[in-house]
Amino acid sequence: MKNSLSKRKLERYSRQIILKDIGILGQKKIINSKVLIVGIGGLGSPVADLLARCGVGYIGAIDHDKVDISNLQRQILYTSKDVGKFKVDIFKRRIKLINRDVKVKILKEKASEKNLNKIVKDFDIIVDGTDNFKTKFLINKFSLKYKRKLIVGAISKFDGHIFSFDFNNKSSPCLKCFYQSEPSDEVLNCDKILIIIFFTSNAISEDNEKFLMLKNDKVNVRYGPSFDYPIKYIYKKINLPVKVIDKKENFRRIIDNKKNGGWIHISQLKQSKSFITASNKILFKKPTKFSKPLAKIETGRLLLVKKCERNWCLVETKSFKGWVDEEDLWGKIN
Repeated sequence: MKNSLSKRKLERYSRQIILKDIGILGQKKIINSKVLIVGIGGLGSPVADLLARCGVGYIGAIDHDKVDISNLQRQILYTSKDVGKFKVDIFKRRIKLINRDVKVKILKEKASEKNLNKIVKDFDIIVDGTDNFKTKFLINKFSLKYKRKLIVGAISKFDGHIFSFDFNNKSSPCLKCFYQSEPSDEVLNCDKILIIIFFTSNAISEDNEKFLMLKNDKVNVRYGPSFDYPIKYIYKKINLPVKVIDKKENFRRIIDNKKNGGWIHISQLKQSKSFITASNKILFKKPTKFSKPLAKIETGRLLLVKKCERNWCLVETKSFKGWVDEEDLWGKIN
C-alpha cells in the first residue's frame, strides 16, 4: 500500500475521506481493494458505478448478456446506443470514463463452475448480482472455498434483499444455510415483473424504515459506534422515537424529529411504540373525525401508542386517552 495519496486523489475522494470511519487509511484500503461483480444488470451495474466513483482500484465483471432495450429502465451503465452490444464491453468503457484510475477485468462468459474456480481467488470481495439460484450457489461455493467476502443481492417487485458473508470467519454461515432446497427462480425473474431502479440503489424504502424508542430517561448519544467515542449529547426523554439510519455491531446511528443524530448502544433502545406530533392535532373519542373531540395536542408532543387501525392510532397522554389520525405523526410502530 502506497504511503500517500496524490493531490488529485485527495481532492477527488475528499468527501468520503472526511468521514471518521474512512479517513486517509480507509481510502487507501479502498484504492487497493479488488471487487468482482458477477452479473452487471439491474443490481451489478449501479454497484459497479458506485465502486468506481469511490475509488476501488480493481473491478472485475462476468456477464455473457447483450444490452436489451428493456434493460435501460434500471441498468444505469447503459444507454440507447448500447442496445445489442455485450454488457461487459460497455462496462469496461464506462468504468474507465467514470474513473481512469480503476483497473478493469472482464469475462464475456456465463458464470460457471470452471471460470468461477479460476477467477474468484484473484479478488477480495465478490458481489453476486445474478438472477438465478443455481449461479448464486456456485458463487457461494467458490467464495467459501477461497475464503472471500461475499455480498449477495436480490430484488423482486418492491422487495430488496442483501446477504453479507465473511468467509475468513470460520463461524460464518453461507447462503445455503438459509435455504433447505434451491428456490424457484421465478422470484428473481425481471422479465415478468416490474423492477423500479431506485430500489436497486437503495434497498431500504420508506415502508421499511426502522424506528426505535429510548429505553431510559437518560441516554448517551456518542460521536461514533463505540464507547471509545466521546458523548455528543444526552437525551433526557424516555420513550422518544428515533429513526435508525445505520448500524455497526451493537451500536445504532439515529436521528430524531429535529434531525439531531449520533450513535446509541442497543441496550438503550427498545421497540417503538410512540410518535411525535409534527403539527397540532385533535384527540377524538373514536377513530373518526365525526367523533367527539377530547383535546387539542400541540406540535412536538410525545404520544404513547396503544394500537393503530385504519389510519388512526389510540394514544395516551397524562390527561387523556383517545384517537388521532396518522397524518403528521413522526415515527412508526414496528
